[in-house]
Amino acid sequence: MKSALNKISALAGSALFMGALLSIVLSYFAHFYYVTYRDQQLLDRYPIIAEVERLHNQTVDFRMRRRGPRPGTQDVAILTIDEKAIQKYGRWPWPRTLIADVIERLMENGARSISFDIIFSEKQEDVLLSLDELNQKIKKAIPLQASQIESLIAEEKKLKDHDQRLTEVIKKYSDRLIMGAIYDEFEFRPFPYQDTCFLNIAKVKKVYDYWDKEAYLIGVQNAMELALPESWHKVLLNHFNNLRMNVSYEWLIKNPEHDLVKTLTKAGFDPKKQTTVALLTSFIDGDQKKFNELSLGKLDWPHFQSQIPLSERVDWANQMEQSLKDYCLRYLTSKDELTETFKRQWPEISSDYDKFNNLSFEEAKDLIQMMNLENPVHHVDHWLFNLESIRQVTEHTGTFNATQDKDGSVRRAKLFVRNGSLFIPSLAFKTFLVLKDFYPTAELVPNPYENPVESSILTQVFLKDAEDQHVLTIPTDHRGQIPINYAGPQKMFSYLSAAEVLDDDKDYQIEQRILNAQGEWVEETLTVDKKDYLKNKSFVFGATATGVYDLRVTPFEENYPGVETHANLLDNLLRQDYLKTNPKEEVYMPLALLFLGLIFSLIISKLGAVAGLIITLVSVISIYWIDSLFIFSKGTVITVLFPLTTILFLYTFLTFFKYLTEERKKQQLKGTFQKYVSPEIVNEILKDPSKLELGGIKQEMTVFFSDVRGFTTISEKLDPRALSDLLNHYLTPMTEIIFKNSGTLDKYMGDAIMAFFGAPVPSQKHAAQACRAALHQIEKLFELQKIYQEKGLPMIDIGIGLNTGEMSVGNMGSQTVRNYTVMGDSVNLGSRLEGINKEYGTRIIISEFTVKHIEKENFVYREIDWVKVKGKNEPVRIFELIAEGEVSPDKVNHLNHFKSGFELYHKRQWQQAIDAFNLALSYEASDQTSQLYIKRCQGYMNEPPNDQWDGVFTMKTK
Repeated sequence: MKSALNKISALAGSALFMGALLSIVLSYFAHFYYVTYRDQQLLDRYPIIAEVERLHNQTVDFRMRRRGPRPGTQDVAILTIDEKAIQKYGRWPWPRTLIADVIERLMENGARSISFDIIFSEKQEDVLLSLDELNQKIKKAIPLQASQIESLIAEEKKLKDHDQRLTEVIKKYSDRLIMGAIYDEFEFRPFPYQDTCFLNIAKVKKVYDYWDKEAYLIGVQNAMELALPESWHKVLLNHFNNLRMNVSYEWLIKNPEHDLVKTLTKAGFDPKKQTTVALLTSFIDGDQKKFNELSLGKLDWPHFQSQIPLSERVDWANQMEQSLKDYCLRYLTSKDELTETFKRQWPEISSDYDKFNNLSFEEAKDLIQMMNLENPVHHVDHWLFNLESIRQVTEHTGTFNATQDKDGSVRRAKLFVRNGSLFIPSLAFKTFLVLKDFYPTAELVPNPYENPVESSILTQVFLKDAEDQHVLTIPTDHRGQIPINYAGPQKMFSYLSAAEVLDDDKDYQIEQRILNAQGEWVEETLTVDKKDYLKNKSFVFGATATGVYDLRVTPFEENYPGVETHANLLDNLLRQDYLKTNPKEEVYMPLALLFLGLIFSLIISKLGAVAGLIITLVSVISIYWIDSLFIFSKGTVITVLFPLTTILFLYTFLTFFKYLTEERKKQQLKGTFQKYVSPEIVNEILKDPSKLELGGIKQEMTVFFSDVRGFTTISEKLDPRALSDLLNHYLTPMTEIIFKNSGTLDKYMGDAIMAFFGAPVPSQKHAAQACRAALHQIEKLFELQKIYQEKGLPMIDIGIGLNTGEMSVGNMGSQTVRNYTVMGDSVNLGSRLEGINKEYGTRIIISEFTVKHIEKENFVYREIDWVKVKGKNEPVRIFELIAEGEVSPDKVNHLNHFKSGFELYHKRQWQQAIDAFNLALSYEASDQTSQLYIKRCQGYMNEPPNDQWDGVFTMKTK
């Protein structure tokens, strides 16, 4: 028994057990995510789920960018108000006569459709009002000619009526124009059965009437929907009318001294009478026809309008609407004041509806509440439409609100939204339906993942043709949303400026990205034949001029024209090139994670760190490869974050778990190993014991070489003991300087030091650290020279070479002896640079590659030559590192004159170069580099180089 308990205890404390337990937790978390992410309230309640959703979105962005741009369909284009159009035809918004001209010219020349990411919600009547004022003034000034002038002004008004001109053109081409509408978010969260009440608000506000006349509206198949009889709606609408009139009545009672009330009283209308309240309500509704009927000709509409500001009328109308919304939140609850009315009229209501036969009102109420499930489609409110005149001639309208994620990015689009139970298509979807003559139906079913069932989910959107034949299914999510499969950055679709259309030339100048010979997508301006280009083209009309267009964040760009999001969705629909989700993923993914986690835990618990890391990397790469080639490439988006996170998290957790159990052994190892190598290397190896294996990685670093000048001569002057003391006294502070600047000591080579910066601990500042270490060593050298001079010891001088580049770094050597070191051409170049200090009389030489990394730092250096070092074919620009920070004015002058001489030398202006170098020597007579160049120039003056001379000096020695 004790033995069995010990085995169970050992198993419970094992890596395998911990991995299995963690796999179960991760699997359940995935299940919880799929259930939760459907509900925005739950997302707000569980920030971790929202964070997972954000990370998933970013993986989709990455996969899309990794796929790269692809050409969009040639049938879709952007009609744009760009900088060119604004410069040529004036600032936006334009007179609508210009818009009308653009529409007419495109349609006359073969364009298939135009969709408007623009709304014309306000009248352009400033000119008309000015003409009216002018007419009145002229009548008073010259009354005898008033009739003739009034006729002329009437003709001018007709010409200047921008709205009328646009309306006429829209009417003419209404079958091929898709107008825009925008909405606000729905501010309430009612019970599902209260959607009926909110739908009736849409009827009162004429929103229902507007959408109901549209072609290609979305039909809904809802197994749980319980439609109510007209008599039921009639009760609601009557109550709405009473609620709105109550608001008007309260205003009349509270404002007895208002000019409007006095006008009513003077005309014989009692403020307390229902007729007066109805009259006032019709006025607030803007229903002039009803107002005239109720006023019996006693009141003048314009005069009535002048007595109450528009802002007050708007507030009044909002109060009316709010009273209806407040009621809808009481509808069919215990606080519903209509309950008695419904009961009283129940015999009439139930008589014309089969589902209510033999049911009492209370039973019917329970049935309504039970049958109506929460609708997943986005609920909206507060519509902004085009002008009334435009609405009357419009056949097709779509919404163009952007669907933004919490990080502001537009990754998906709503194919439709709803107002109550009325489904309304987006601009791109409506355009697609019009182009294809398809009729959509959305199918809603009870949520199979809930018990008890409280909501519906949307399973599919299917399209039928004019003969009622099923032709296509669109794979949306359960809310009716579809990810946008972006073609790429902006201008993957052609941009046609409205200015080009108005110019009406034979050819158009368009802008579009094209694939060049180098395989890059670049923006180009192309000339196209107008007729050929416009044939069957579907345009999305919007603004792209800076400061005018709406900026959107997309997977490809952060400043992306909103109009092009609609073009991308339309392109996806036309090509059936969707990014779709698999509805079965939420069932299979948790099971797959559990299986994957258990297998992976078994493998990691049995294998060592190196093998575990290999398995982890292979697994991660395999998952990414499978998703890229077989899933995402086919247009299916899965939450690949889950399997990747499961593998990485399990590996990290189990490795850390095993690390804790072996910490004591590692501390013993550290105490021993630290005596032989630098502390940084020990710590890095203890983090990952696999670094003890042979091999290295490619990494950009900076290598450091220093050497004592004339060491052989020095060694001949000292006995072995004194030489050893001198070397120790020199090497100790120099090594400390390397460590202080985050360098790693590679090895001592007699009097030489080899070090590198940027590994094993990565650093972005490795070049600056190496340069700083070199300068500090020179400073320390000067201190040591004074000490050696005082003690009568030989003088020590050094040369230092630095190079930055890609190197192999790691544990190199044999199975018996190893060294953590760097290798590669970049290392060899650094060694050569140290050696050529003698040629130029310098102490620190750095390569052009190191200079690139310190350009933004505060180092002082000068270019001293272009050289080919031994063993290298390509020339390298080399520099002398002088200081960090400011230098003296004399030093500045010295460097400037040297630079002039260096430039003149490469221009073959030998005498001028000599003069410049002599000026440099006048500030620093010991500058051997300037002396070297004077000798070179003198030699070239006597024997000029051939025409192939490129200024590169070839080093003959190492």
